[in-house]
Amino acid sequence: MSSERHRRGDWVVKIPGKGGVVLGVLRLITRFNEGLCGILSRIAGGILAIIVLVLFISVGMRYLFNRPLSWSGELAVILLVWMTLLGAPGGLRKGCHVSIGFLVDKLPDPGRILVRLGAILVVLFVCWMMVSRGWGFALKGMRRIVPPAFLHVDGLRIVPGMVRDGGSWKAVQSRSG
Repeated sequence: MSSERHRRGDWVVKIPGKGGVVLGVLRLITRFNEGLCGILSRIAGGILAIIVLVLFISVGMRYLFNRPLSWSGELAVILLVWMTLLGAPGGLRKGCHVSIGFLVDKLPDPGRILVRLGAILVVLFVCWMMVSRGWGFALKGMRRIVPPAFLHVDGLRIVPGMVRDGGSWKAVQSRSG
């Protein structure tokens, strides 16, 4: 296969006269990264719209019918966490995360690069800590009953949950008046 042609499905695209194979791979990775960040940002925006809609409906139900949605708060918290985790890569990629740059901007170029590299290393360390500690918390949480929300039916408060019994999950319900 000559360097002027490329096959679809190959992860390497040969670009003659413009840096060769390595530059082609980097361009594909960059294009994929930009597309993925765009998709994640759109999903995070959709989640924000859902949060606003659910909370608006809950407030309307509270003031019009005196019966707010019992699950709206829990749903908003869960969606807010997902929105943050899905929107953070796009914010980091575009450089729109919260930063105070008046000292960094006064540094010469090598100092500015070192400070930004240090900031990226801190972000990677925090990500590593979240994954490693989160895995431990997830393993601990698998052995507990976790009621996701309360369901009110005819004056009864039903607490659905799952409990891990040995190697399998069992559904449980607790009813109280």
